[in-house]
Amino acid sequence: MRVRLSDWVLAWVGALGLLGTASFIVFVIRPGGFEGGGYWFILFLPGTLAGIFAGDRIYLNRAAFWALTLGLSIVWYFAISYVVIKVCRFAARVSKQ
Repeated sequence: MRVRLSDWVLAWVGALGLLGTASFIVFVIRPGGFEGGGYWFILFLPGTLAGIFAGDRIYLNRAAFWALTLGLSIVWYFAISYVVIKVCRFAARVSKQ
């Protein structure tokens, strides 16, 4: 008997994998050195933009900034993973016909 996970569970697994990979690249590999690191940080963790803009409007301590950054980044990666899963399942269903 084959167990099929729902799409949203697979999307969360994909989102955690993408977030882990992005964090590894930004904090361990550190592309771009000191000067270019900020661009890679914003590219791989898009929730940073919301954290920066929210920090300009209201006072955010470090914990709130990181919670907002990682929370919005994982929601972004979840949306990407969910769309990719739906497109792949649709393509597989159409190709069988």
